[in-house]
Amino acid sequence: MDDHTRARQFNADLDRLMRGETPDAAGRDASLDTARTLLAADYSAQSRIRHLLRRDLIARMDVQPVARLRASRRRLTTLAGTLAIVILAVLLIPPLRSFAQDIIRQIGQVRITSGPTDAERYVAEQAGELPTATPNATIPPLTPIPQVFVFRHLTPEQASQEAGFAVYVPDYLPEGFVEQSREIWMHTLVSVTTSFDVPGALQSAEDHQNRSITLEQVIFADEYDFAVGDAPTVELTVNGNPGLWVEDAPVAVFGDALVGLNLLFWAQDGFNFQLTSRLPQDEALKIANSLHAIDYTPTPAPDGVPFELVSQRAASTNVGFVLDWLRHPPDGYELLGYTVLPDEPYFSAGVGVYRASDSTDAAGPYLLTFQSRFNTTRTPDTVIGDGAQAVTVRDQPGWWVEGRAYDTSLLPDVDPAAWRFLYWSEGGFEYVLQSNSLGLDALIEVADLLDR
Repeated sequence: MDDHTRARQFNADLDRLMRGETPDAAGRDASLDTARTLLAADYSAQSRIRHLLRRDLIARMDVQPVARLRASRRRLTTLAGTLAIVILAVLLIPPLRSFAQDIIRQIGQVRITSGPTDAERYVAEQAGELPTATPNATIPPLTPIPQVFVFRHLTPEQASQEAGFAVYVPDYLPEGFVEQSREIWMHTLVSVTTSFDVPGALQSAEDHQNRSITLEQVIFADEYDFAVGDAPTVELTVNGNPGLWVEDAPVAVFGDALVGLNLLFWAQDGFNFQLTSRLPQDEALKIANSLHAIDYTPTPAPDGVPFELVSQRAASTNVGFVLDWLRHPPDGYELLGYTVLPDEPYFSAGVGVYRASDSTDAAGPYLLTFQSRFNTTRTPDTVIGDGAQAVTVRDQPGWWVEGRAYDTSLLPDVDPAAWRFLYWSEGGFEYVLQSNSLGLDALIEVADLLDR
């Protein structure tokens, strides 16, 4: 059996194990031999970042925190406790090299893979060199760290209303921990992220990590790969569901130094969950096993809103593309929900509906966010008409119109002359922010809150 045949046999046997099946008896001995060869091999000398990482981590232990990236490493044990695979650097056989990015375990929609972590790649990039321990052309390039903004502290009921599903909350927290924030992220996924901290002055970056817990409840539109490298992993059960514990994973970066945290992954009731902390496994499991969904009933549309409101995820499905979302509503406003404009032969449009938090008036004040994808070419003047002021929005040319509306059909109780709107095109979409209270400067600030 040549190297390529042995590699294909090894991958096939491992795939069967990942699916809970029995490996092919005919090729088992060859796979065991391959596993033993890998265990005995040491490719660390071929790593381009091994000494670089060690030198920089030691030199930068006192650097103050500047960023936090989600990532991890992994260890894989298979084949009746005998077939232990350790990917160290560059594998010599091409088919096995591709396996270096294969799945360790699939938890719901999340595929835990063995690729290099974002944190490791970030540290290496800052030192001027990307890690190449497991070369793979499909690994995406590093993306810039997103701009930091203040997290909201939504109640479970508010978060459920925005997300469109019941939020899970824990009945148990370790002594001293209190809820610090709860935020919604919407894009090709919908995530509710809740953080818990121990109040008090922080003495160091490590002190911050020791006193922080993050819980994520996520719905993914598609399967999602989460690279965990070579951190030790343990399969376990959470609330009766399969889970995975990842020990001391480099999920954080302070300065250019990696910081290890513990990750607990599991899926239940159609959601993926991730708990990130420095807690030991038994304490993390206590929190996870205490989770329950709050009682949630979607809030009906208020007076003055004569149409059904749905979640961003449902509206995206109806309109045929993923709607952008505001990272948070403008001050004094709350999200009521989303709707889709009636079917038209030439465009698809989704609308976010916001109203002043203290208002019970059918006339608002309101903020409407329109995102349209037109199926035929048209010029902006068919939208904005005469009397528009040229402005710049998100570094794009735009127009400001006062005294009339982009759309008057959605909220007929509002005086048409009270409307004003901001229009621009970006990324193949047309955007309109329409309000009967917010002015030009305020709407330009709202536009900057859009997350694509």
